Formats: sequence, C-alpha cells, structure tokens
Amino acid sequence: MNRKYRKTVIAGNWKMNKTPSETKEFMTQLKAILPKGRWCDVALCVPAVCIPAAVRAMRETRVGIGAENCNANASGAYTGEIATNMLVDAGCKYVIIGHSERRAMGETDADVNAKVLAALEAGLIPILCCGESLEQREAGITEEWITMQIKSALQNVPEEKIRKLIIAYEAPESVKEELKADGDPLEQKAIGRDALVFIVNEDNPVQSLTLQQLKDIYAGTITNWKDVGGKDQEIVAFQRGEDSGSQTLFKKLLIQGGELMTPPSELAPAAMGELVDSIADYNNSANAIGFSVYYYIDQMYSKPGLRLLAVDGVTPSNDTLADGSYPLCNDFYAVIHPDAAADSPERRLYDWLDTDAGQDCIKKAGYVAVGPQTTVTIVD
Repeated sequence: MNRKYRKTVIAGNWKMNKTPSETKEFMTQLKAILPKGRWCDVALCVPAVCIPAAVRAMRETRVGIGAENCNANASGAYTGEIATNMLVDAGCKYVIIGHSERRAMGETDADVNAKVLAALEAGLIPILCCGESLEQREAGITEEWITMQIKSALQNVPEEKIRKLIIAYEAPESVKEELKADGDPLEQKAIGRDALVFIVNEDNPVQSLTLQQLKDIYAGTITNWKDVGGKDQEIVAFQRGEDSGSQTLFKKLLIQGGELMTPPSELAPAAMGELVDSIADYNNSANAIGFSVYYYIDQMYSKPGLRLLAVDGVTPSNDTLADGSYPLCNDFYAVIHPDAAADSPERRLYDWLDTDAGQDCIKKAGYVAVGPQTTVTIVD
C-alpha cells in the first residue's frame, strides 16, 4: 500500500460486549499501550450505551469512536433505533454498516444503501462491510457477489463522497487456510476459547448426547428422543441461517462435511436470540434442541427453562472449556507476521494479550481465557 495515497485504518468492532463502566476501564488499559506514531487511524466501534464513555475516555487520543449500526431515518417512530445525527451529537466519527451479522438478521442491500447515504449526509465515516459466505466462495462467485454488494451500497452516492468511506472486507474462515497454502508465514497463538453448545428444555430428561448422536439427529437419521434415552417424542432440531457464525461453527466442529438435513424456515431463525426464544417457547418445547456458542448463552442471552446438554458426558463450563475436556471447544487466535519488530504496535498488542490485563480483557469479553501461551505456531 502506498500511504501517500491511502490511509491505513485499524478498526475494532466490540459487538454486544462491555458495559459503560467496563468500557472506561478497558480504555484506560488501551491508552497505556497505544503507540505514539500516527501512521494509521484507529477506530473503535462500541455498543450504543458505551459511546459516551468511550468518547470521554479517548477524547485526547487519536482513537475515533464509532457506532455498530444506525437508522437511515432522521427521526420518527422507530423504537430502539438510532439516527445518524444522534451519533454525531454523541461524539461518533464512524459507523459500521452492512455487517454480516446485521445482514443475517434481514438487512438488505437497499437498507445498507440508505444507511450509507444517511451517514455521509450526517458527516460520519461509514465502515461499509462486504464479504461472501464460505459456500459462495466455494462456488466461485466471490468477485461477483462482492461487486454486487458494493455497487448496491454505493448507489446514488456522489463520487466526491466515495473517498470518505471505508470498505471493510469480512473474509470467511477459509482465507487463513489459503494464506497457508500460498506459503505466507504466520505466527499465531491461542488467546481465548469458546465452544459450540447444545440447548434443550429443562423438562427434557436427556442429560447428555454423544457426538455421533448429535450428528445423527442433524442428519435426520435419529428423529425420536426415545432413541437417545428420552421420551417417545419427535425431535425438533433447530439450526441457524447459512451465513451465521454459529452455523459455520456447527458445520466445522460437528458436521465436518457429513450429512446435514435442510430445516424448514421456521426451524432456522435468522438471529441467535430468536433461536433461544424458539426453543424456550416452542409449543412442544420439551421436544426441541438447538445450538449456540457458549459465551452467548453464558454471558449474553438465555431464558428460564433452558439448560445446556452435556456432550460425551462433559457439561460445558468455564472449567471444562479451559482444560479442553469439553469436546466441542473452539480456540480463537492472534496472528501476526513473524518478522514483526519487538516495538511494533502489532507485536506489543500480541504480547499484551498474554499478560494478566490481556487475559482479563478476554474474560470480560465473555470468553474463556487460556492463559499465557508459551508455544506459538509458525504456519507456512
């Protein structure tokens, strides 16, 4: 990249994590390790309730605060929505638009376009997200799909304003594998852990399922709870939409290329919260089973009357995830170039993640910390 013509931007999306008080504490820790160089812009996009705390904490730094979503309308009867002028007045500089998780909830290309126009009109810098699913990538339509997304999002945007927005590509899981295949060296280490978990109604007598039983349920070869030690009732197996992160994790950790039945639309809700609600509120809720990720059920959203299933006799918990005994754990990693200098921003952040403060940050984000990693892997 020629920085004479392009500005490097490092942006982080907090998703639905941290309270305002936790935001203030985290920003204090972050300011202590921020490099003084100005070779890039830094953006942190936080939940709406955390925007004032983030703006106050970063007022005298070069970190710009952004929102994770906006409404295209300036005002009106849109309960729960936030207009772009409200974000500007709160001190925001950026706003994320078109994130894959929002698209999975039903946000259309037309919605994205309207939000981009509204954000630019208000003086915000839109961070326009685009990207293909793994299935679209494997079908060879990546370029066509992303071109369509960008063209739709930028419809009626004046040429002079296009340079005022950021296009952020959200890569599917396969990109890292492609980098490995291309021979690009990567240094990585696990910094935290999550897991795929299965939820049932507390009235369901089945306490544990094996990995094979779960595969057979979702392949449609086991259809009655009596076949796995339960009552003589039909199994109602919920899934998520194809583009959701939990569905991708489900396929990666459990299905692994095996058979997977296609659920009717009413059993494949777009949002994770809808899946949890559906299992809790389903007419024959004791029949239902679904999946989520551990941090979501443990930290973000659950409902009375639900419980986690043990898998191969191990119940998911902070302890069983930390020691790896739960069989459907999923590590997430920090990855840098192995030649990164010791005093470079990326190396300092990479090392900080192993400190008590870094691991505490991971815990506060809702994940299970894995402790300082003394072994790193050079992937080439």
